[in-house]
Amino acid sequence: HRYALVHPGGLWSFPLDLSDAEVGFRKTMTVVPAMEQVERMGVDLVVMHVHTTTRNYKTLFELLDIPVIGTCGEASANVADKSTTRALLQQAGLPVAPGFVLARAEYTQYRGGHCMGLVERHGLALPLVVKPTRMEASVGVTLVASEEELEDAVQQAFQHGDAVLIDTFIPGREVRSAALEITDNEFVPLPVIEYEMPSSHAIRTVANKVEGDGKKLVTAGYRFLGLEDDTELVTRMQELAVMAHTVLGCRDFSFIDCRLSESGELFILESNVFAAFNPGSVMTKMTMGAGISHRQFWGAMVRKGLARGARRKEQKESSVFMF
Repeated sequence: HRYALVHPGGLWSFPLDLSDAEVGFRKTMTVVPAMEQVERMGVDLVVMHVHTTTRNYKTLFELLDIPVIGTCGEASANVADKSTTRALLQQAGLPVAPGFVLARAEYTQYRGGHCMGLVERHGLALPLVVKPTRMEASVGVTLVASEEELEDAVQQAFQHGDAVLIDTFIPGREVRSAALEITDNEFVPLPVIEYEMPSSHAIRTVANKVEGDGKKLVTAGYRFLGLEDDTELVTRMQELAVMAHTVLGCRDFSFIDCRLSESGELFILESNVFAAFNPGSVMTKMTMGAGISHRQFWGAMVRKGLARGARRKEQKESSVFMF
């Protein structure tokens, strides 16, 4: 294993380990010489340990014909943008909360407390959930119950990008499921996670996910649901996870977070295509809950990635490209 570390500001380094002393010792470089070094290293496979909505690093490695574990760069970019995710899911007939995407240019025409007029024009009513379209860990997400709160929440969300998603709030429970392809197009059913919520009228905010400067994950309260706990819900979530995975063009594994309404309807909130592979990660715990050991899970992902690289190499050697 070798590390490629991207620093705040976009500089790269290649430390031997992630200790402070080693990271501080290694020189940093811009992306072009960094990619030249990656080529010299003869990398067989890349695993992304950090997911970002502002830089699509997967595409860099794909341009070098280095296979990446997980969803490809193009589909990852679609998933990173909640408005694109929403559009793709909705077009495929999958359930999403009623809502709309508000662009900054449109919003500026309605500033001064008139945002509620836009909401009513889309047939929505309070309470609502306002969120940036390109942020993770619920950063900038606000539950609003009044016109004043709505205006404040929209302005806050625009601090994180040029588009905002305004959804109808769905009272109920929050559940997560995952799609896992141990082999291509063969999905393994995994347990469902239900997050502990203070009430059915609350949402999970950034405080429920990360602490302090955002580097430490909160040990969230949740429970696993198996078929023996709620056969109908678990089956529906597993099926919905696979459908969303397919519609969004995901690969290897993906998550969906959903709201389960008080009347029993499921609504997809978002999709995620990143996973840590340490034994304590949620994905690892979900696979272990399905009887798949950490070694089996990680090994399957490595083998799939290497096989993609081999196929790509064969295609490249046997193809003629015309520009």
